[in-house]
Amino acid sequence: EEIYNTYVLATDYKSWALLMHCAEKNKSPRYLSSFIMSRRKRLGPNVISYLREKLP
Repeated sequence: EEIYNTYVLATDYKSWALLMHCAEKNKSPRYLSSFIMSRRKRLGPNVISYLREKLP
């Protein structure tokens, strides 16, 4: 059985969100990935640093 979950780790509800995706398959390692989604082309370095600190 394969299990896929996506979690919202942080958001400001108007311009960005930090998501974590977890995929688990029988007899194989768990796969984690993260996404920073933004409504703007670029985020400030302070926002990116803040979001990186939120990652496990």
